Formats: sequence, C-alpha cells, structure tokens
Amino acid sequence: MDNVFSILLAIASLPALGLALYVFKKDRIEKEPTKMLLLLMLFGAISCLPAGVLESLADPVLLRIFDPESIPYYIVEAFLVIAVAEEGCKRHILRVRTWKNINFDCSFDAIVYATYVSLGFALLENILYVFMNSMDNVMQGVVTGLMRAVTSVPGHFLFAVFMGLYYGRAKECQIKGDTAGMKKNRMLSFWIPVLLHGTYDAIVLCTSCCGKTGRTVLLIAFVAYVVAFFIVGFKTVKRESAQDRYIVEKPAEKLADIFNGAPAPAEQPEATEEAQQPEAIEDAQQPEATEEAQQPEAAEEAEQPADPQL
Repeated sequence: MDNVFSILLAIASLPALGLALYVFKKDRIEKEPTKMLLLLMLFGAISCLPAGVLESLADPVLLRIFDPESIPYYIVEAFLVIAVAEEGCKRHILRVRTWKNINFDCSFDAIVYATYVSLGFALLENILYVFMNSMDNVMQGVVTGLMRAVTSVPGHFLFAVFMGLYYGRAKECQIKGDTAGMKKNRMLSFWIPVLLHGTYDAIVLCTSCCGKTGRTVLLIAFVAYVVAFFIVGFKTVKRESAQDRYIVEKPAEKLADIFNGAPAPAEQPEATEEAQQPEAIEDAQQPEATEEAQQPEAAEEAEQPADPQL
C-alpha cells in the first residue's frame, strides 16, 4: 500500500516540480531566493481553495440560466467561471507577494514568479485529481496522472508564462513612470491567461454534449490547440530568458527607493570637493614659492655696491 501511495504521489507531483526546476534554470541573470519561490508555490497551492469556492458559488447561477448539457453552458463555465476564478486567484497571489518585492529587478523574474504560483496551484490540484480517481481503481489514478502530466500541468505552467510576460511589462512601465502602460499590461496579465485557459477548458467540456462526429472534431481541435500553444509558450520562455535584463539601474537600492518613496541618492559632492582640494592647495602654494624664489634675487641686488660716479 505504501508503494502504491508513493507511486501515485510521484506521478502527481513530478510534472509540476520538473517544470519548476526548468524555469529556475532559465533564470539567467540573477536567481531568485529559494525561500521566496517555495512560498509562492505554497500560496499558489492555497489559492486552489478560494478558486474552488468561487466556482461552486457560480455554478448554481449558471444552472438557472443555461441548460446544463448545452454548449453555451460549458463555454460560459469555462471562460467566466473556471478561468476567471483560477487565474484571478493565482494573479492575486502573484501581485500581493511580488509587486513590491525588492528582488523583482529583472524582466524574466515576472515569469518565474507567475509560474511558481501556478505550479503550486497545479501541484495540489493534480494530487487531488490523481488520488480521487484512484480510490476505486488504482490504475485509473495512474492514467489520470499520466494524462494530466502532459496536458493540464503544462497548461497551468504556460498560462502563467503569459501572465508573467505582461506582468513584467507592467512592472517595467511602472518603474519608467508610464501609468497607462502599467494599467494596460496589468489587465493583459489577467485576461490573456483567462482567454487561453478558457479556450482549453471549453474544448474539453464541450465534448461531453456533442455526438461522435462532434467529439472527433473537438478532439482534433484540442490536440492542435495544445501542440500550438505549447510550442509558442516554450519558445516564449526561451526568448524571454535569452533577453533577460535588469529593469532598474541599481536593482536593490533603486527598488527600495521607489517603494519607500525616498529620493534617489544624489551624487557625492564631498568626494568631488576633496578631489579638488589638492589643486586648490597647489594653487595657494604657488605664490609663496614665487616669493621665495624672488627673495634671493632681491638679496643679491642689495649686496652689490653702487657704481662709482665718474
């Protein structure tokens, strides 16, 4: 029994942990603190709870408006319930835990933070799915874990990549004083993942209310969507990692000034004055040297006898 538990736990957790290690290695310029990343994963896992509550509260409302076996019901549920609740909770954790953190000083940091929050969410969700499906049949839990390892977990990871992409741009706009750009990119950091997540779930959910031909078409569409999405997503990670850069001039000091409202450190005039003092001293000493040089000439003139008058 212990071996079965260990196998199921490994199947459920290794995909998320592997992707966390992957993005950690892609953080090229400056690695983020391990404690910070672990806390992001922890809070990401905790965000499963409010997301589940929001989904359970919204479902009865949908049932009053739509036929529960209709395509409109599944589309609204996918986009406005599941995607909004889950991506909203993850993004809330991301903003609360990282927006004012002084370690947030490089462009790729935003992708690291977003993916760790999302992978924490995916980790707990995957564990719950695997063990719930294995209660009656262990092999069903294994199959569920293997299927989600190549679909749902990478999906959560890549939704977060695009969340982090626009979240990082919003932060850079804030640092540059571009308020309009900051607001625009913060909105995109929420709605782009919602659109991607909603599309993913809508295709899957709609298969349950279609005939055989419809399910075949949706299955082909789902495979095509996942493949294209994964290619674009992982290319985005590689590109942003290669183009990683500091988004502030002096990472820690500059961010501390921004967050605390303190003025930027001024240039040090004392060092400049001290550098100029030797020149002033030399200038002040030059007249004395000239006077000392003139004194022997005056003495020599005084010692010479007056010319005899003819």
